[in-house]
This record gives sequence, C-alpha cells and structure tokens, in this order.
Amino acid sequence: MIAILFGFTLGTAVGACNRAHYSSYGSSVYIAPLPSNSHNSLAFMDIARYRAGLFTTHQSVCGRVVIELFDSISPVSTTNFRGLCQGKHGTSGTGHKLCYSGTRLLPNECFIRGGDVTFGSAAGGWSIYGRSFREMAKGSSSSSRSSDVKGKGLVYAVGANAQWGSEFLITVDGFTPGEDHILLGQVVEGYDVLQRLQQQSLLPHAKRFIHYRILKAGVLKEAETPNYGKGSAFLRF
Repeated sequence: MIAILFGFTLGTAVGACNRAHYSSYGSSVYIAPLPSNSHNSLAFMDIARYRAGLFTTHQSVCGRVVIELFDSISPVSTTNFRGLCQGKHGTSGTGHKLCYSGTRLLPNECFIRGGDVTFGSAAGGWSIYGRSFREMAKGSSSSSRSSDVKGKGLVYAVGANAQWGSEFLITVDGFTPGEDHILLGQVVEGYDVLQRLQQQSLLPHAKRFIHYRILKAGVLKEAETPNYGKGSAFLRF
C-alpha cells in the first residue's frame, strides 16, 4: 500500500506529460546537430506515459517526436525504420507484429532506447527483412558508423556483430556511438518530449511506477528509395 501511494505521489509530483509548461526541465532551445535535407524521409512517434495508480494504470500523452531519416547514408536501415513505423510488413518469425506502435521506450542518463518489436522491452527485435540484416552504407564509413558523429537528438540503429534488427536509440547527452551503431537520422521536432522522459526516469523509484510507450508511429514523408527486400544485393544474411 505504501508503494502504491508513493507511486501516486510520484505521478502527481511529475505531472501529466501534456501540461503546458515544464520549467523544471530548462528552457534551452534544441537545434538539430546535422544539416537537414528536404529530400529525406520524415517519420513520427507519438509517445505516451503510463503511471501505476491505486487500482489502474493512468495514461497521458507526452507529445510527438519527428525524425528526419538519412536515406542517402544508410538506405537499408532507414527503409527498415520507415517500414516498422508504418507497420505494413506483417509479423515476424516469432509471430509478433512488425510495428513500433505499442513498444516500450527505456530512457536512461545518456540515451532513450526502444524499438524491440519482438518482446517489447528486451534487447533485440526482428527487421522487415528477417531476423537481422546488414547495412551497405553509402559514402564514407565516417558518415554512418564513426564516433565522429555526435550530438543530442541523433538516432542510431542498435545491433550486434554487424547485424541489425528493429532496435534503435536516440541520444540525449554524453553518448558515444560504437561499431554496432548505424546513424539513422536526427530529431527535428519534439526533442523536449524526449528530454522530459529522460529527466522523469531519473526520479527516485520512477522505473517502478512509470513507463513509456510509442502510442503510434508513422511516416509523414517518404523518400524515393529502392524496394529493398530479403535477398537484395545490399543485404548479406
């Protein structure tokens, strides 16, 4: 009972995500770290916050995050990301829908991780191509994988052993990408939503009572990219 009441108190102290003012999180203006390209795709994620209450779970809408995808740099990975936002590729080999909508977001000090369409909150997840895929990035490797590319609001595909699935992360502060990260794009709108998630997750006992999900994902603008599929010359399974 004490834990439940504490959860209620915590939720009240944090406040609903969709309040008009968030002065406790600062008022700095976010500027996308890399130049934008009008030919790139734009994807969105509507994020919701869930707080454990006395008898039920309370949902509040946090806001929308808009992501510019670098289609010319990592076309296979961005096509996969777009496809998972749209949710039009059926189910994975495990029977789970290939869609970001409804999946968990896991914030911490340096980044916000998400995108596991298979189990929702664990590491992993199938791609639209199969269990995993490999990216044949265009241009120099420093454009897509190098730790030279840093900044807040950058979006990376997360993989292991040079293979990627559905998982991604969005940088918040102090994150250095490694060899198993591919640069997907950058946040162009709604970075303040992510900042609030990250700040709220650091509150005492927040992980016990509060979690976040992608309420809805989709594509606002789709670039013209090749119709990649399993077995494509760009994919090495």
